[in-house]
Amino acid sequence: MLWLLLGIAPVGLDGFSQLFSQFNWDWLSAIVPYRESTPFLRALTGSLFGFFTAWFAYPNIEESMNETRQYYIKKSAVIEAGK
Repeated sequence: MLWLLLGIAPVGLDGFSQLFSQFNWDWLSAIVPYRESTPFLRALTGSLFGFFTAWFAYPNIEESMNETRQYYIKKSAVIEAGK
């Protein structure tokens, strides 16, 4: 949930606010003023997305690598015992 709030929401807010401001509808123009995303905003929201995606994925990758490490330790022990 935190990843959605901090990683995805800023990108979505920046992108969709720009998208909806481009439509030439009078009723929408009153709600969302015309705007273009700046390179700074794109870099900031992209950096937040990248950082929080790595933060979210790292524990899962670490757990998977630990399982793989244990598998190969056991396999190595079986090979050494057979010699």
